[in-house]
Amino acid sequence: MPGQLATRFAEAWMDCARRIDADPKVPAAAKRPYLDQVAFPIAAALCGQSVAALDEKWNYRGWGWDLPEDADAILFHYQEAVRLTRQPRSVATAEAARHFSPAVEHALREMTEF
Repeated sequence: MPGQLATRFAEAWMDCARRIDADPKVPAAAKRPYLDQVAFPIAAALCGQSVAALDEKWNYRGWGWDLPEDADAILFHYQEAVRLTRQPRSVATAEAARHFSPAVEHALREMTEF
C-alpha cells in the first residue's frame, strides 16, 4: 500500500481497533489477543481494499499443528516461546538469527525456554 493509502489504512485500522475495544457488545475473548486481526479486514473494507486469506505456507499457525520437517513456512505464529521451541527448524532459525542481530539475541536471552 503506497503513500496515502498506507496512511489512510493505518489510521482506519487503529480507529477500528479502538472502537471494537471500547464496544461492550464485543466479547472480551474476541478482543484479546486478536484485536488487530479483528480490526484488519474492517479497516481494509473501509479503505476499499479486499483481503484474501493465505494458506498455511504463508501464515502457519504454530498452535494448530506441528510443522512438517520438509515444510518451509514463510510466517510462523508461535504466540508463546514454548510453541516456538517445539519446532526444530524454528529453533535453528532463531539460533542462527541471534548471531547477526543484537535484538534477537536479547529477545532469546529473555526467553526461559531458550
